[in-house]
Amino acid sequence: TFSYFHLSDPAGILFFQRVFDLAHQALEQFVNETQLGWSNWFQHPDWAVPLVHCESHYQAPILSSRIIDIDLSLEKTTTSSLTFQYDIKQDSKVCCQVSTTHVFINKDTKNKIPIPEVVLKIFNS
Repeated sequence: TFSYFHLSDPAGILFFQRVFDLAHQALEQFVNETQLGWSNWFQHPDWAVPLVHCESHYQAPILSSRIIDIDLSLEKTTTSSLTFQYDIKQDSKVCCQVSTTHVFINKDTKNKIPIPEVVLKIFNS
């Protein structure tokens, strides 16, 4: 992935909120590459996985027009939620760490549900 100029300020540094876009893109790509697939994560008929918390910690500027690597890992699992960590790097140096927590809910009732077994198998492997 590149950090494009339109995502940056005039000094060529990525706008602070864009790291959340990059993290979400990394999650979409990861989910799409699993057996679960994009539509089962984002358009499942029975459950949804809304974002309930996100945070970031910056360690260095992310410069435009330079390659960005994102390492995605599962940081924490509860009965109904998953927390992911994204290490956003340039030149092998971590520039920013992002954390997102997603909770599984029933689409009809909007109540929390346990993480579906199929999801646990994919993320625990």
